[in-house]
Amino acid sequence: ANSNDFRTWTLLSNWSNHYKSWVKSKNFRKLLVRYEDFEKKKYETFRGIVAFTNTLLNKTEKINEVKLERAIETTNFNVLKNKEKNEGFKEAAYSKDNKVKTFFNLGFNNRWKKLLNDEIRKKIETEFKSEMKELDYL
Repeated sequence: ANSNDFRTWTLLSNWSNHYKSWVKSKNFRKLLVRYEDFEKKKYETFRGIVAFTNTLLNKTEKINEVKLERAIETTNFNVLKNKEKNEGFKEAAYSKDNKVKTFFNLGFNNRWKKLLNDEIRKKIETEFKSEMKELDYL
């Protein structure tokens, strides 16, 4: 392999630039979905994803509401957490001592505002204030 071949590299820069590169791009259609939307308006969020995907695939049939409800039930965080506990989860990461880390860990209890110390939280909120307001995090 050529060590000077950088064609497959991606520069992520900081979170703000990464976010803007996706959201502001006019090169493709996109749907912005925040994790919090799954908690506050799960059905509408899932339905929106299916509708958006159907437009990308040029599908015109109506959304099957029964399948949609079933998809929401089977992808419930507690269902997936239990499935991981009983069957494992091959996409899970490993710790430095080569132990499997729980992938489905906190779910909606993963509240960054509560988990981060005040100093780090304030730095993030200051550095990314514009984007965080745009996303309704502030």
